[in-house]
Parts: sequence; C-alpha cells; structure tokens
Amino acid sequence: MPKSRSAGTASVALVLLLILGSITSPPRTRAQTDPVTVAPGFEFNLFADPTRVPDFAASAFTGPVSMAFDSRGRLFVGTYSGKILIMLDADGDGRVDQIKTFATGLVQPLGLEFRANGDLYLTSNPLGGAGRIIRLRDTNGDDVADESTIIIDGLPSEADHQTNRLKFGPDGLLYVGQGSSTEAGTPDPGHPGERLYNATILRIDVDNPSISVVATGLRNPFGMAFHPENGQLFTTDIGSGELGELPDNAPFEEINWIVSGGHYGFPGCEGPPVAGDPACAGVRGPIVTFAPHLTPTSIAFYTGPQAGDSTNQMLVTLFKHIPGQGGDLQRFILTGDAATGFQTTKVLPSIIEFGLIDPNDGPIDTAIDPISGDIYVARFDPVTHRDLFEHHHFIYRIHRAGSDSLPFIGAPRPSAIKAGSSGVTISLVTRHVKPGAVVFDVSDNVPLPTRQGSSNFELVADLP
Repeated sequence: MPKSRSAGTASVALVLLLILGSITSPPRTRAQTDPVTVAPGFEFNLFADPTRVPDFAASAFTGPVSMAFDSRGRLFVGTYSGKILIMLDADGDGRVDQIKTFATGLVQPLGLEFRANGDLYLTSNPLGGAGRIIRLRDTNGDDVADESTIIIDGLPSEADHQTNRLKFGPDGLLYVGQGSSTEAGTPDPGHPGERLYNATILRIDVDNPSISVVATGLRNPFGMAFHPENGQLFTTDIGSGELGELPDNAPFEEINWIVSGGHYGFPGCEGPPVAGDPACAGVRGPIVTFAPHLTPTSIAFYTGPQAGDSTNQMLVTLFKHIPGQGGDLQRFILTGDAATGFQTTKVLPSIIEFGLIDPNDGPIDTAIDPISGDIYVARFDPVTHRDLFEHHHFIYRIHRAGSDSLPFIGAPRPSAIKAGSSGVTISLVTRHVKPGAVVFDVSDNVPLPTRQGSSNFELVADLP
C-alpha cells in the first residue's frame, strides 16, 4: 500500500498480516412459527427475538421500530415503548448476547440517525402531543445517554400520523418525514386538519434550529434514504385506506424521488397522477408503485463488502402480507440521474420473505452493518394475541452465503495523524478477527500487535 504524506498529516496505512484463532460459522436459526426464506446466495439467522431480548417479550408495544449503526459498528435499536437499546454480538455467532439500555423515556422513536460526530438524533411522538426531534449524547463514554436535547418541538403529530424517519443529507442538514393529520384530507371529528408541516419532507439545520419544507403532498412518508453516490433522496409513501374496507378504493403505495419544491399529490391525487384530473395538476408521480395496503416501511441502499455486483441496489421492506405479495425485503436497480429522472427495475426474488404469522406484523426497518455489510431487518408485531406472551418481535441478520468464514476490517481511527506525532493508539473495528492479529504500519514496515478494545470486535494497536 503506498504511503501518502503531507506537511500536516500522515495517512494511517495498515495491512492485516495474520488472523489468529479459528472462525466459527453461526448456525442458521429461525422462529419455529416463522416460514422465512431467502434468495439463492443468501443466508439468515435470528439475531434477536423475545427469548434473547426481555423488552421484546414484555408486550405488543415493546418491539423494534427503528435501527441505526454507530461508527463503531454497534447496532442501536429503538423500541415502540420508548427505549434505545444497544445490541451486541460479543461472541461472533450472529446473535445478540449483550444488551445495554442507552436511553429511556422516549415515545415511539420511529427514526434513529447518527451524525458524523457521534450524536444520535431521533424522532419522538408523545401520545396526544406534538412530534419532536431529540439529540442524545453520551458524554462520559459509559454507553448511557446523559445529555438529551429537544432540537425541534411542536411538529403536527397528534392526529392520524407521526413524525417518522430522519436522515442527514450530503449537505449536512437533517431531513425528516412528517405524516399527515388526516386519513385522506378530511379531519376526523375533534381532530385537526392539515397544517403547514403536515404531509411533507422537512429540512432542519440542527446547529441553528430552523425548519424549511422541501416537498409536500406525501401522506405518510415513512421510509427514507439518500443514494450513497448521487446524493438524491428517496422516500416511501403509505397511501390512504385500510385493508378490509368496503368499497376498497385505496390508492397504490409509492416510492418517490424527492425534488426540492415538488408536490406529490396528497390529498386528492395519491398514486400515479391521472391525466385530466385537476387534483393531479403539477403532481410528481412515483418511481415505484405497490399494491394498495402493502405499507412500504423502509428504504436502504445495499452497500458494504458483501454487496458486490448488487452495490447500491435499493432495498425496501413491505410491512403487510397480502396473499402472494408483501412481507418481504424487495430490491430494485436504480438507473438515471437528477437531470433526466430515475427509473427502477425490480430484482427477483426478494432477498428475504418473512412469510405470514398473522396479518398485522411485518418488517419495519432495515440497517446495514458498516463493517461486514450484513443486512439487519426488524420485524414488529403491534397486536396483542390470545396468548399474552406471544410477540413476533424479531431482528434478522441476512448475509451472503459463506461470508461468515471471511474477516472484515473497517477503516482505522483516526484516519489521519499529524506528522511528527508519537504514542498514538489506533482502533480497528472488525468482524471475525481475533485479538493478537498483527497489522503493519507499511510506511515504516513496523509490525503492530493488536489487543481487544472496548468491545470484542474492536482491536487497538499502538503506533510508535
């Protein structure tokens, strides 16, 4: 590896030399009642379920609704009951075996997002109240948030829909999906109608808290993600109408490419715009449609070392399972650009299909391990069953077949060191690499033995 130095900094150039210790492949496991199938070339295991996560066993309203990885490769999970849990796989068998409570006292944290500086941002929806954007910080490094700051309060989330996902954009600003106040444009008795920030994508400067409206006409923009290369924003939109209503006039569900100033139809023109319909004048149409009621809940772009020729495919979870459709993690090839527009091609089969346990639970969020590229999907069950101890709250880990025999090594931290520095400790976040592995500072050909860091998958080494 060539070295790169300047007057002010020196790149940390390291090469893994040796992996000590054997690597075991975790057995494939599944919930006995859960007929899960994966596409050829993929494997899965049950990372977390009520038997491993006490919170998941508590009730129908304690399951996972949001996930995010931090820069150290740790999975943070938001539960419907208002906790943020850190879930760790300390022994590397693909299943959670350590759980830490990072924060409590939140309400429906439907979105989690880390800023580059390590701050955790989330949405919170107090019952009967207004939506909030909250920043959490762990200032003393004990894995418990000891600083909580409300960045934005009073978002219109006390009616039919809430303050949903949030993502930092390439511009460093925070983008938030805000649901509508009404089912289809007409308020229920005693409920408010649509207001300024309802049914929108909002943009927030978190350093100087202020809100601007990016796009309008999105009834319930739940899932959202920025494309990792072109930086464009894509969101899901959940249409009006409930499964089983008669007559069923529900519109198609959508994925939209979000353009600043764009209007996407709600209320009055959900689904593809109809030519000649005055309500559809000036409405931007979706780039993907799904059958009514399928409820697209998350978008993620496939990145990391396992993506291969599927790099940057758009992954979408469909919460509901209608016979022959939904309840799966679908994938799409995205083509085009911001100048000409975007097109999608569906890839079959879906990466994973979760089958049907009951018609009211399904996959709700997706996160990709930044080190290994493993895909994690959370399944949420908001229904109380006859058996009060039956809860279908699961997190699945999906990976390429054979990948558990491979080591994965993240970028070293710090990534650059001031020239002339001495006594610097570097950190490597890894998967399937044992303490005692040796790295080389190739600029000086110096072997650096490693030791375990703050977790079983973090190695540290001292750079002379």
